[in-house]
Amino acid sequence: MKKSCYAIGGRINFNEDTVSLCHGMDIGDKIIWKYDSGEEFTPQYYLDKVKEFNQKNQTLCPECGGCSNLIEGEEEKNKLEIITINPMNYCQNRCVYCGNFRGEIKELYNPLPIIKEFIDEGLVADNCLFDWGGGEPTLSHYFEETFLFLLEQGYMQRVNTNAVK
Repeated sequence: MKKSCYAIGGRINFNEDTVSLCHGMDIGDKIIWKYDSGEEFTPQYYLDKVKEFNQKNQTLCPECGGCSNLIEGEEEKNKLEIITINPMNYCQNRCVYCGNFRGEIKELYNPLPIIKEFIDEGLVADNCLFDWGGGEPTLSHYFEETFLFLLEQGYMQRVNTNAVK
């Protein structure tokens, strides 16, 4: 029986300097792109990686082996239902329980043009949740423009914020 995961094809994480398919609950992030790789991140690049992961997960030693989200009989996803936007790992607070204070705001890329491409290509589900995090997302130079665009498109958004700003 075929093995699949809700995240592969159904979730994507735009991190500070990488893009990952999931936060790999049991096995860590499955990073598919690095900012400094020299490769352009496009919808086709993403689709190729999803196909590659789905194929590798059908082998005797699956790419995501050991993850509790890799389930036999799970239906493969073909639209993104969760998009996490972590544009930076910076927060202006220094909470003792959190490691996101890095001393400087560092943003390497604007996720909005990529998100627009994914929407235009029909890869984003109508009920997709855009989940903001990665430190204090409201401090991102890209937050307001991206947030307003997604709001105008009618997408749900969750902003994990300390509400200081």
